[in-house]
Amino acid sequence: MSYQPIKPFQKKEIPSNSRILIVTDMNFHNALYRMEFLLDENKNLVDIFCQPKDNALRVDDLYIARIDSVIRHPNAAFLSLCDLDGETQRGYLRVKDKMPLFYTDKPSKKDFYQGQGLCQGDSLLVMIEKAAVRSKEPVLTTQFTMESNHLIYTYGRRGLHFPKSFRKREKQELTDLIQSNSMLPKMGSIAFRSNGKGMDTADLYAEYQTFLRAMEESLENYRNKKGPILIKKAKAHYLDRLLHNQEEFDYIRTDLEDVYHEFVEMAHEIKFDLEKIDYYTDNFPISNLYSLTSKLDEALHTTVYLRSGASLVIEKTEAMYVIDINSGKSSKLTPFQINI
Repeated sequence: MSYQPIKPFQKKEIPSNSRILIVTDMNFHNALYRMEFLLDENKNLVDIFCQPKDNALRVDDLYIARIDSVIRHPNAAFLSLCDLDGETQRGYLRVKDKMPLFYTDKPSKKDFYQGQGLCQGDSLLVMIEKAAVRSKEPVLTTQFTMESNHLIYTYGRRGLHFPKSFRKREKQELTDLIQSNSMLPKMGSIAFRSNGKGMDTADLYAEYQTFLRAMEESLENYRNKKGPILIKKAKAHYLDRLLHNQEEFDYIRTDLEDVYHEFVEMAHEIKFDLEKIDYYTDNFPISNLYSLTSKLDEALHTTVYLRSGASLVIEKTEAMYVIDINSGKSSKLTPFQINI
């Protein structure tokens, strides 16, 4: 991807009492991760999110997958998703009654709804629903979704869906426009996001038309293709955060050029203030500036100290997580108060 050159760095004066979202790359457990740190007004850690920096499988990745092996009871299968570093990545799919299936290639010529079930060698569209856990493959779903700024398409559902925040008049105007122009989705449903509330109806309908046509053309183009093929990588978590959770932070700061450009591109789309996005290029590492390593170590420590003086000890075992509650200086409190 090509980017426009960034303007010479000018250090921004971010107010000291600002909440900041920081995105940077850090080594963790001998691997490189893209880390998100959300800090409050006092620069205390509020939230951490990390994703592998490599091309690992992620929730909401979309694939044309090939069925490798079938388990009849329950009606499930293991599917090949893609090749990473010379290894075939697989996922687990369990098919329930009336679960929508979008076959892109079906050499078996058997119809699932006639009771024939999944067949080895068939290819279909799937999305990762749950990430892999230890030795278990990621869980897949055939009810995949795609989205734009104000719309979400879901395969397998039907009709139009509006959030409760939309006024009755807004819903009726959009529904009338869509129905009068025969623009109801044929192979799925479209839901309007709450961030479209108050938008001009004509603008929202224009986005709807463009989005629906693009979706249905894409699905037609997927037909007769054999898996495994990666169709779409999931949107980076930090971009989803900017799109849906702007109230969490006042400023964004990153020392990664590609991330900065992604933020700027989305900011243009959603009309977010560019002055609140800072590209940090100072020689002093951003991880040292905000003590991110120590904040990460503290968050992962097995002991969590509570304001009451009590503490929680969280230990991971082979079968479960064990939480031990130590009352400490809170011995005068009831067990219920300590737990709260």
